[in-house]
This record gives sequence, C-alpha cells and structure tokens, in this order.
Amino acid sequence: MKIIYFYELDFVSEDMLNNIFKEKTNEIINLFLKEGIYKKSENSFILEYVGIISYNEIVIAILPKFLKKANFSHEKESDILKLIIEVIKRYKNETIFNIEQSESTGGNIFALIDYFFKDYITNGLYKTFIEKLEYNGDGEINWEETIENENSYLVNNSPVYLNFFTEETENNDKDFIKKIHKYILYSCKNYLLNSEIQKNLNLIEIPYFDFFINEYIGNKDYIITQLDNRLNLEFNEQKIILLKKMKIFINEIYSNSNNGLELWGVNKFWAVWEKCCKNIFKDEKEHYKKIIKPIWSNLQEDIKKEKDTLIPDILRKEEKTFYILDAKYYNFYFDSNGQLIGSPPEISSIIKQYAYELAFKKYFENIKNYFIIPTIEETKVIGKVNFDIFNLQPIKVLQLDYKICFEMYLKDLYYNKEEMENIIL
Repeated sequence: MKIIYFYELDFVSEDMLNNIFKEKTNEIINLFLKEGIYKKSENSFILEYVGIISYNEIVIAILPKFLKKANFSHEKESDILKLIIEVIKRYKNETIFNIEQSESTGGNIFALIDYFFKDYITNGLYKTFIEKLEYNGDGEINWEETIENENSYLVNNSPVYLNFFTEETENNDKDFIKKIHKYILYSCKNYLLNSEIQKNLNLIEIPYFDFFINEYIGNKDYIITQLDNRLNLEFNEQKIILLKKMKIFINEIYSNSNNGLELWGVNKFWAVWEKCCKNIFKDEKEHYKKIIKPIWSNLQEDIKKEKDTLIPDILRKEEKTFYILDAKYYNFYFDSNGQLIGSPPEISSIIKQYAYELAFKKYFENIKNYFIIPTIEETKVIGKVNFDIFNLQPIKVLQLDYKICFEMYLKDLYYNKEEMENIIL
C-alpha cells in the first residue's frame, strides 16, 4: 500500500484532506485535532506531528521539518521514516512515565508493544514463586519442622532422622499478574496483526508464544487495582518497570476510542531532538547544582525562599574545557552569501545561554557555548550570534548530521573527548 508523505509544519487544506479521506474527512479532522496532529489556521491546517498515522487502510507519514528542503525520493523517505520511527520508539519507552498531560499519547501502544516483546524474550513471563514443605523432597531440609514432627534415633550419641521435611520452591502458575501479562502479550500480538502501520513497515517482530489465553480477566479498574497492589510488594527493578508499563497499556487499550486511528509518533519532536543530543553529548547532571537559584523575601528579609532556576540542556566537562550546549530544534542556515535563512532561536534563548555562561564563569575558564541544530548536511560549525550587552564570547551554532545523531542514540554511543574537540571548535 502506498504511503502518503508530508512534512512537519506543512499546510494541509480541507480539499487535500477530502481527496485522501473522502466521506470520512469531517471525522478525521476532529480526530486529528483531538490528538494534536495539527492546529487550525484560517482555511487550512498546520501539521504539528512527526511519525506515522493510519486510518481505514490509509497510511500517512509526517517527517521532521528540517528534512523538507532535501526533496528526497519516496524510496529515501521510506528509509528515513524507519529511522525516525525507531528513534521515537526508544524515546517513548524512555519517557513514557513522565509524558506531559498536553502530549498526545499517540504512539505509546507501539512503544509499549516493542517493550513487552523484548522484555518477554529476555525475561519470559512474570514470575512469582510458592514456598511449600514436602516430605522427603529434593529441597533444603527444614530442620525446625523435621525435629518437631519426626522421630530421631541415636547413633553414636548423635540424633539421626530417617525422614525429613524439605522446603520446595515452585513457579506460581495461578498468579493473576502472570495471567494479565499473558493477556497483554496476546493483545499486543493481535493489535499488530490488525495494524496497517505494521503491515506496511513491519516495524516490530512478533515473538513465538508457547501459551494461549482467551478468557476474560476483569474490567480495567479491577486489573489496575491488582497491578497497584503488586507494585506495593515488588522490589525487583525489572518487574517494577514491567508492572508500571502494564498499567499504562491497560489504561490505553481500555480508553482507546479513536475508531480505527493508529498513531506512532509525537507532537513535540523538539523533545526527541533534545533527548538524542543529551545522550550523545553525555549530559553531566552533577553540574546543575552549581547554578544559583533566585531568592525571594520581604524587604526585611525575615524569611528567604529559593525558587526554581534555569536548567540547561547539556553540560559537560572535559579536563579544562566546559561545554554548555543547547539542543535547538530550529530550521535555519546561512546561504553562500552569509545571509541568514529561516528562523533562528529567539532572544530569550540567547539570554538564557549567556546566563548559563555567567553562572559557570567562576568555576571554569574555558567555556564553549553552542546551539545545536539538526541538518541533512555534514556536521560543522556554521555561524554565531553576538549580544554585546553581556560582554561575553559569541554563542556558536553547530549543525549536527541528524542521521549520525539518531544512529548514535539508538546504539547508546556518545562523543568522546577527542570527538568533542573536533566538532566543537
């Protein structure tokens, strides 16, 4: 099936939507507005989404805005889409516990399915164990029960027991949480088998299950209560994460009323870009505490109250050099004549970067202050911005090859000291 490609911030008219969705146009307009896929702008809509959308066998892909000027072929767009989806999948799984209320949950289902399948391949089904006593079993001898209930015989003045009570541990196959886990895994499988996105892109491999479940396991509130009860008793980190994601999945599938709309993407791709940059430039959070906080008080300073301060995107120290980096999801560049094309960061972003530098000047002499923007071209420093009111060095602009950035993020790689020196001059 053909995928229809758009780019983030494209203007889409109602006529264009009519050509795609026919008699379902009004329904899709309402669904798209509900999920934050676009916002209304006079007689058209502005796409504010990156990812892939499926509705009634129609598949639409929306690629990041900075890729549009490349004018890629559909074959190239397909390869890029797969990379973008993998990045979004990882981002969703890393941030799913703290997604803002204003962020659409679209795409959570696919990220959760990918997590559940990978976790199942690594750890199997959720396990609990039952401790029980057996008579002359193979487990460790329970001496307290044995001495209390069995006759002993003296041999060389030492008691000898002919029979023992032993402690046995066995897998609790009747555990309700295990049943929920089975139900979720089968629900994931069935979701993918009926997914147009999966049929078109085959993004998630379905593992083999050696079990089957088709029984009713209860309503949403009952299932969530059981998961919450178990979370209160569980101390294993892997199981805690699994239980929390099971809760999210149950909430998603029981509240999904999108009438056939499938989403795998994000409304705020800037947050994805920021997360990727934090990882590959190895953000060091221990430096954040050096930033002083504003203090509020009355004129007599009877009670002083600290409030939240500025939080940079990326801080990193390498020997005598301190890096202050701001991942900016902006689409601008300088042409061959040096003319600024597009929309650079606003004045508030510039002031914040200089404020960060002022905060760290008393700790570090050699500071490198940069904006980092995505590009389809090679990674290099392309420009700078001066704001002489601060009497500080210019903030430089590093354009970062998006493909290298995303592939490093997916592989858990980061720039080492020498690489930092080569790209941040």
